[in-house]
Amino acid sequence: MKKFLLIVSSIGIAFFLFIWLSQSHFSVASAIPWDIKVLQSEDTPDGKAILFEDNQDHSFGVALVDRKFGFLYQYYIGTNGYHLDPGKPFQASGLTDDKHFIVGIKTAEDSNIKYITLGNHLDEVAPSETYDLTLKEVRNHEEEYYITEVKDHYAFFVIDEYTDSTWTIRGFDGNGNLIADKLFGAEERFVNR
Repeated sequence: MKKFLLIVSSIGIAFFLFIWLSQSHFSVASAIPWDIKVLQSEDTPDGKAILFEDNQDHSFGVALVDRKFGFLYQYYIGTNGYHLDPGKPFQASGLTDDKHFIVGIKTAEDSNIKYITLGNHLDEVAPSETYDLTLKEVRNHEEEYYITEVKDHYAFFVIDEYTDSTWTIRGFDGNGNLIADKLFGAEERFVNR
């Protein structure tokens, strides 16, 4: 009887270990369930946040992968299939969990966007309104913004939380002029063009 219980227990442990290891990978890219190329990544306390491009249809997305034992990666959550619509200045993809808010943004090649910001300090600006804002003004309110430089038409943010403000996205040219925005609840648009 002891031998039978030992065999059954060993088979059960082996089965669960096999299932768990089959979902684990040695590289971040192979942990993502699509055929992807990692564009940018950032370490998180639990693993990595990833901005990626799909090798098949060149769409993009973002994902979180967990790190196990310091060298294995497991897919946790992600988005995929985001394409830049013609005539739009950029397309954003975001996801949130209880610890992170991750945003990946692809800019149009002809948009001249060099910097992307998340955040807002302006009182209500309606999507139909025009307004003036420069990157210098944003930097003067840095406690209310996240700023990054666009690299190969992509920007990537890993921040603590999702808010209406952090889903307000703006694009600026190399001179700090506002080119495009996506106000909370509105579509991406070119401004001051």
